[in-house]
Amino acid sequence: MILRYIYSACIVVETSDVRICCDPWFTQGIYDGAWYQYPEVMDPITKIGPVDFVYVSHIHPDHYDPPFLRVLLEANQGCQLLIGDENQSHLKAKMLRDGLEPVTISRIKVGATEIAIFPNYSDSEINIDSALVIKDPDYVLVNMNDCAFDAQQVTKILEFSG
Repeated sequence: MILRYIYSACIVVETSDVRICCDPWFTQGIYDGAWYQYPEVMDPITKIGPVDFVYVSHIHPDHYDPPFLRVLLEANQGCQLLIGDENQSHLKAKMLRDGLEPVTISRIKVGATEIAIFPNYSDSEINIDSALVIKDPDYVLVNMNDCAFDAQQVTKILEFSG
């Protein structure tokens, strides 16, 4: 398994079976013009490279970037946009309104690589985040994003990870 840091929350995970880009944010001026990247990534499509899946953890603009997602998906024909199948109704509805077609999953297997998305069950008023776990025969990668500590989520991740 290879992990490449791209920028902010954006990473690319590669196994012998699959390449997954996580939370790509590259549109400048999110949060009403308050957030900009510094230094700016000049060619994120090239830096990310070819991918099979794009995972979006939650609806916040530094994780969900519709203008960039359209460009990334266009550059990677056949690439699927993945979100969790639990606690992601706001994100799914927004993606559909934005003309994107997410695939909701809890677990999938591609070759020897297992991919799982675990919702954040914390007792906050709105649980919107999720964690991605990628398991190949040699390694387990856990991407927690902005998840608040949640014992139930951690327990499920540990059970899946072995």
